[in-house]
Amino acid sequence: MLEIKNVYANDIGGALCGVEALIDGKGIYGIIGAHKGDLSLLAEVICGCRDAESGAVELNGQPMSRGDVETRRRARLVPEYLELLPSITAVEYLDFVGDVFKIDSEKKYRL
Repeated sequence: MLEIKNVYANDIGGALCGVEALIDGKGIYGIIGAHKGDLSLLAEVICGCRDAESGAVELNGQPMSRGDVETRRRARLVPEYLELLPSITAVEYLDFVGDVFKIDSEKKYRL
């Protein structure tokens, strides 16, 4: 379960003001919005690449933060555009990331 609780964050490219969401269940989810900077900022907060100024993001009850590497390893982000590797699919990209983090092949596609 992914829970986003009243998240506020600011960056040159975007701002989040009181974002709330609850995603309960396995699956692939997308974020749709009007401003790319806001979406990028939200993705960074969800994945623990950036801490929110206030509020919290929890994955299965564990807080996501830049300092918590173990929880961050459980979150996966597939960007809309794979600028460094434009000719591969999202699944190939996830497989690549799994290899980088040395995740066993039988665990790669499980939460």
